[in-house]
Amino acid sequence: MRTGFFSVAFWLTVVGSAFAAERPHIVGPVIGYQCMALNLTVEQTQDKNLHVPVYAGPSASAQVVGYASLQVAVRSPLHEVNGFVEALSPTGNVIWIKGNVVRPYHSLSDPTARCVPVKFSNGRYGFDYPHS
Repeated sequence: MRTGFFSVAFWLTVVGSAFAAERPHIVGPVIGYQCMALNLTVEQTQDKNLHVPVYAGPSASAQVVGYASLQVAVRSPLHEVNGFVEALSPTGNVIWIKGNVVRPYHSLSDPTARCVPVKFSNGRYGFDYPHS
């Protein structure tokens, strides 16, 4: 009976280690982009029905290709066309978001917090919040 227990424990350790090894890790920062945050109130961020669209082009008539997360990786320096700013999707595609719905990133809970757009080992893009 003990042999079975140790076999299961061994395999759980091996399988758990394998999954941990597969977890995406940060490859590096995304040069030419900066973090911005949606220009929303705290109440708006908690509204599950509120969605801020992102577009395939710099126009409200362009195809909606998704919805913004609370942080957005925006081209730096800002590239604005027709009131829209160029941004980066989690898959690395160029997207556009209305310029008036983003603002410089800051954390209410930690005023010293920083946000950096990053690329992950799985090819996706996201954010890191390094300590100052």
